[in-house]
Amino acid sequence: MSKVVEKVGNVISKDEEFRRALNDVVWCETLSVEEFERGWQDVMEKYSLGDHRWFRLMYDLRSYWIHAFFNDLFIGGLLRTTSRSEAANSVFGSCTNQHASLSELFNNFEGAIDAQHLAQAKLNVECEGHFPLCQTPLLIEKHAAAVYTVNVFYDVQAEVIAGSFSCCSVRSNVEGLVTRYEVQDGDEPVSTVSFDSGNVVVECTCNMFSRVGLLCRHIFWVFKDRSVVSIPSRYVVARWTKGACVRQLLGVQRGGASEVDVAIGEAWAEFFSCVTMASRSVDHVTKLNAALKDFNAFLLAENGPSVRSSSSKK
Repeated sequence: MSKVVEKVGNVISKDEEFRRALNDVVWCETLSVEEFERGWQDVMEKYSLGDHRWFRLMYDLRSYWIHAFFNDLFIGGLLRTTSRSEAANSVFGSCTNQHASLSELFNNFEGAIDAQHLAQAKLNVECEGHFPLCQTPLLIEKHAAAVYTVNVFYDVQAEVIAGSFSCCSVRSNVEGLVTRYEVQDGDEPVSTVSFDSGNVVVECTCNMFSRVGLLCRHIFWVFKDRSVVSIPSRYVVARWTKGACVRQLLGVQRGGASEVDVAIGEAWAEFFSCVTMASRSVDHVTKLNAALKDFNAFLLAENGPSVRSSSSKK
């Protein structure tokens, strides 16, 4: 897209309507393959670019660079940029040079890793010590605030707010336990959400969860309509949660989103949240320790002394 100006010339490249139409087709993440191809052909015909060699080449390569062809792949929202790899190159490129010896390379590399660990620790502290303000009375938003890191929560919160105030259902139909909603957000294309009330399984044609790992506003509208009070564990990707780094240290799997994995993440998030708040008062810390000892005694009574002895051996 950065080459469009030099490929089409100064006259058409300065046409704001052309640039807007092309950007709407190329950058829209919710278009299907068929919708992209129709939109692309409309732009090519309107501006007489159907025989343009470069545009024909780009169309032939469309499956390698157009969002519609990656809608079912998890990319974590990184499809648009190479900034992640460039940032890594910058970090490690700044700590070495072509004249460095092997020992200097390793020392500098360890220094860069330590700096990244320090930055991660600071982010963890900021995350645990910050309690974002909820913008809706929905319990599902409060659940998201307890589970996700602060930055990710704000992304989820934007979807919850949009699902609450700007989305509406155009029509719906029921087939057994599955209800299909056609949900529209303002002037955006209608998205179809399938909700299985038996297993609380939900899918949306915008494929935001498949691409980014976060639920979309269309699904949150359905959750609001069906009075769902928490995000189902299968839709909480471990990498976005407060306990992701803790799970890595404890050797618990990070990639999956099983119920146990998510529950452990929530437990650690609640624990660190309690520690952070209680640390402001000696009395609160004493009460927290007493509560932990009581729960530990309960676990020992339930599972027997073998739990403690096996833990100590590890």
